[in-house]
Amino acid sequence: MILLLNPSIYKIEITGSDDKSNSYEIEEIKKLSLYKDKTEAISIRILWGGEFLRNKGLIDNNFIEKYKGLITFFPVYVPIIEKILKYLLENFQDIPIIPFFEDKFFLNLPVEEKYYGINSFRIGGMKIRKRGFHGIFHEFVSEKFSSYKKIISIVLDKKTTICGIKNRKPQLISIGFTPLEGIMGKTSSGDLDPGIVFYMMKELGYSIFEVDNILKKKSGFYGLTGYNRDINEIYKNFYKKDEKVNFAFKIYTKQIIKYIGEAISVLDGVDAIVFSGEYVKEMISFIYEIISEISFIGIKLGKISKFSDNIGIISIEKIPVLLNFYTDKEIIFYQTEKVLKNKALKNFV
Repeated sequence: MILLLNPSIYKIEITGSDDKSNSYEIEEIKKLSLYKDKTEAISIRILWGGEFLRNKGLIDNNFIEKYKGLITFFPVYVPIIEKILKYLLENFQDIPIIPFFEDKFFLNLPVEEKYYGINSFRIGGMKIRKRGFHGIFHEFVSEKFSSYKKIISIVLDKKTTICGIKNRKPQLISIGFTPLEGIMGKTSSGDLDPGIVFYMMKELGYSIFEVDNILKKKSGFYGLTGYNRDINEIYKNFYKKDEKVNFAFKIYTKQIIKYIGEAISVLDGVDAIVFSGEYVKEMISFIYEIISEISFIGIKLGKISKFSDNIGIISIEKIPVLLNFYTDKEIIFYQTEKVLKNKALKNFV
């Protein structure tokens, strides 16, 4: 059995390739030993740190030492991942531990997309750059639909991301150095004028910690509607019934369309648009609304038809619009099986 670990700050979700799942507090990490006898390989989803493992490889102590260098940027998350990886190496010694990073795909971003218009070297030693997110979904799309040269990959999730892909390589990503950049999320603001931060501090008297909390946890759909619920739930229960929700979705829609337009410009056209993510199945009608706004580029909407297993299609004209129903867990299991069949894994160097 393949064991998939999905750690957060407080909990670790464990899913087996037999589809059985459990969730434990981080302090209960020793309960992982219950799975030892049945486990053939361990896959672990890691949010950030792909730069330390550029090639597919196994987690070892050398990787952990390198990974600790990210603690300045992720002071809460990094120690948790370090603790989990150390436990796995000590207690699952003969079992391969395969990492899957949400940011690794974006190491190949063009430099003009990766960096900002500030002197990053003087300020942060070139560490201030776009990290990206949802790389597991975007990379899968680049491989699954490799017959299309120019792809716009859209992931609908608590934090929506849009990636422009050309010849299987990322050319643009909506999210940047932190999850604040890009399209507004469940509780995060998305793109805004940096001067707003100074205004909030100088003129309105907010501390830097209060501003940070507002932009990350009290903005986005929560800030605009007052509903601290997932975006798909807000859409299902309140869209076209609550004016505040309608207003929030107008902003959300406009931001998505702007990033699609930017991707078309950067890619010099588009051959396919692919929607993935947690909310795809429940927000089909919203996807239709988005696509109808850009139908002038050569899209003719139709009913959902089957393209292949777990893939739907809603446009078969000049530019196909595809729906990827694979979950990130299914993608990781699929990729893990490919890696195990390859049998060419090496430890981190």
